[in-house]
Amino acid sequence: MKLCNFVFCITLISANVYAQSDSTLALCRQIAGDVERLACYDALADEARAVEIPPAQAPGSVAAAAQATTDAAPESVAAAPVPEPPAPTESSVSSSTQGVSLDDPVDLFGRSDREIRDVAVRENAGNVLDRLEAAVTDVTELASGRLAVELDNGQRWQQTESERIRIKANDRIEIRRGRLGAYFLKKVGTNRSVRVKRVL
Repeated sequence: MKLCNFVFCITLISANVYAQSDSTLALCRQIAGDVERLACYDALADEARAVEIPPAQAPGSVAAAAQATTDAAPESVAAAPVPEPPAPTESSVSSSTQGVSLDDPVDLFGRSDREIRDVAVRENAGNVLDRLEAAVTDVTELASGRLAVELDNGQRWQQTESERIRIKANDRIEIRRGRLGAYFLKKVGTNRSVRVKRVL
């Protein structure tokens, strides 16, 4: 009979894990035998510990949460706008081009590509000559044997290579722009030309 009471008690407690603790304790008190009643209390304590201990978070759920945070991070960061480059100002123009205007293509002809770009930026225009024709007012032979030529427009050009060319005062010459900022001078009506640079 005692054994039946014990089995009944264990079965009853197992079937009512989530019942109120007061009612469960009352059932244990009704057991007459000391051993069986103690076993009832032990079983009740075990059930209480099982209910109080929270289940550990599954590793898969932790990894999923971390992945969700990582995936969401780039969306929360706004792309920084790339600043526009500053527009050229008057101060960026070389001092050598102050007073030079694209309205005077003769004065502009023969200047370096940088100087021409500076003037073009300043005036926001593109009036640039590809060739120039003028009269020679003076020719000077330098110590190197190269020529320095003065023109009727006030420009002065100097030969930069050792090729020989015959030019004298009152000759008509033509200077054309080549590639990479090079300039070539020749006497009008001839095909022979030499490379020159503007010095004034």
